[in-house]
Amino acid sequence: MKINLVILCIFICFNTFATNHYFSAHGSDSSDGLTAATAQRSIDKLNASFSSYSPGDSVLFKRGDVFFGEIVISRSGTQSSPIVFGAYGTGTNPEITGFETVNGWAKVGEKIWEVHVDHVKSSVNIIIRDNRILPLGRYPNFTAANEGYLQVITTDIAKTGGTSNITGSPENSKTNWKGAELVFRTQRWIIQKTKITGYSGERISYVQPTSNTYKNLAGFGYFFQRDSRTLDVDGEWWYDTSKSKLRIFSEKDPSSAVIKISICDTLLYSIGKSNIKVNDLKFTGANTEAIYFRAGANISITNCLVEFGGQNAITGWFCKNISVENCKLTNCLNGGINLRNSGAEPNYAQRAIGNIIDSIGMIAGMALDGDDPQYGRSGITGYGNGTSILNNTLGWCGYVGVEWFGSDVNIKYNYIHDCLQNRDDGGMIYTFEKFPDGRPIPKRHNRNIVSNILISAPGDNNGTPANSNLTSARGIYFDMNTYNVLADSNTIAYCHGSALYSNSGRYITFTNNLCFKNTFSHTFNRFTNDSVISGINVKNNIFIPYRMGFSDLMIDKPERISRDQDIARMGVVDNNVYSLLSETEDSSVISTVLDSAGKGFSSVATSFSRLKSTTGIESRSSKIINNADFQFNPTSKPFAYSLGDKPKKLIDGTPVDKSFILQPHRGYIFLSAQ
Repeated sequence: MKINLVILCIFICFNTFATNHYFSAHGSDSSDGLTAATAQRSIDKLNASFSSYSPGDSVLFKRGDVFFGEIVISRSGTQSSPIVFGAYGTGTNPEITGFETVNGWAKVGEKIWEVHVDHVKSSVNIIIRDNRILPLGRYPNFTAANEGYLQVITTDIAKTGGTSNITGSPENSKTNWKGAELVFRTQRWIIQKTKITGYSGERISYVQPTSNTYKNLAGFGYFFQRDSRTLDVDGEWWYDTSKSKLRIFSEKDPSSAVIKISICDTLLYSIGKSNIKVNDLKFTGANTEAIYFRAGANISITNCLVEFGGQNAITGWFCKNISVENCKLTNCLNGGINLRNSGAEPNYAQRAIGNIIDSIGMIAGMALDGDDPQYGRSGITGYGNGTSILNNTLGWCGYVGVEWFGSDVNIKYNYIHDCLQNRDDGGMIYTFEKFPDGRPIPKRHNRNIVSNILISAPGDNNGTPANSNLTSARGIYFDMNTYNVLADSNTIAYCHGSALYSNSGRYITFTNNLCFKNTFSHTFNRFTNDSVISGINVKNNIFIPYRMGFSDLMIDKPERISRDQDIARMGVVDNNVYSLLSETEDSSVISTVLDSAGKGFSSVATSFSRLKSTTGIESRSSKIINNADFQFNPTSKPFAYSLGDKPKKLIDGTPVDKSFILQPHRGYIFLSAQ
């Protein structure tokens, strides 16, 4: 009893010294900031005083007010008494902004306006007009043929850091683009950027980017940006770093609108600081990362709004026990939530729960350069052991919806829609396994992709070679030797690629998934020098329509077997429900290389009946009619769906009434009962 009283006294005494520090846009930095009536005013004052704050202190911003600048966290709290950033008063959440409003426009040409703006980064990314992102000027425009991509004819690619050259379309010779930024696709899933160092006719010279390992660019596309001569569409802009001037193409005087430009790279910045809570704040206009934590622990970001970000909304880089919950993130040019650890370390407890994420990486040429997932290229990136991505709503992403990596991963109850809008060969949920430096792959366990709703992934093949007429936008994508994963009870519809996709995968279970009107239902590939596809379990799924893909580039390793034997040995594919495009139409594409020298490549369309009879798969699967009614519930609550007057039944034959209760996070197929 005495011990408990001592602990209670210590707790009371400790918390007695916790202090609230108040900030108001109408306060004074000469005040003490200890009450709302004596609030301080600026983030500069906060940063200058922060090191003297104590664990358990709260930094409170007045609701409805706007504060300019970057908060730099210079001390930690404790686990029992974290430092808190939050709000006080009534009204909308206080806004921390990196935007500066631009005034004083002068007309310098036909529909061209200019204004002097100091303190702008040379790589400024984000400008808004009346709360809408303005596009960086580019040539050709997005509305031109092939979505504004010119085509590379020949290439002369140097090593990293050397001078590379491409020869492009004859249109190049009309303008000398030296000094502009070159944006080019190097693969279906990569958009690269670099500065042009030389220009002669149709020959473009540039410094080879360090992130570019792809050498043959012939047939791929490119365009130009960050040059004053690209301005010819209302709202397009360019910033002249040498003269500190912003130039815009505008159909009317820009002074009639509210135009803002980003001045600050980050808005909340912390390295090595722990035990921090961030609640009920709004962050706008970061040129790079709006919220950035690195090498900290016990960090929570809750009920915050992040919008108009030049790169990622929220980044947690090698942080242990970090959570982002019930936030809204919108209009960021690279990624949404980026939680990143090594993937070889112990459980780091990274969580993204209940967030709404919208319009991420939607402008081609404005996302971060290259193909490195560590910098966040998705709506949510959970890279490392101990990741939970739950109950998020995520849509309109330029590339991947959710990207993950590691063990002890749970991705459940998310609604993901309209991804892969300006890139291709990715997934709405995506992972890979190989380490880029060739390190051995760690053992993986407890990896679950369960009860997610994935709707619509068109992919974008503009700027890719002419023979790339099909897009490759997948639903659930397991890349590069992914193994030991469960994908169960997911609903996947309207992907211009496979609903379920695996490259050289092993011990992967696809069960109870509903796949509706995807280009392919499920696909398995084995690449050169990769392990044999094995341990695959595809059972109790609904495939409408059924279209399987299979490819093995090393069918004779470790032993020479037939194509059908190769499919049969990969695992169990059975007890599924399916429909066919037609009775006579070939429903699957089977591709193999007949020997390790790459000779005898064969790609054949195969009917379902032949696939079934020669491989032994799907022997107990059942067929349904094609005219199915598809519905889904992406929410966490059940709701009633009206079926109309015609009688319906479920896949298992259960009759349903005129109204049916759709359960949370589930998709349904209703068939005619007649």
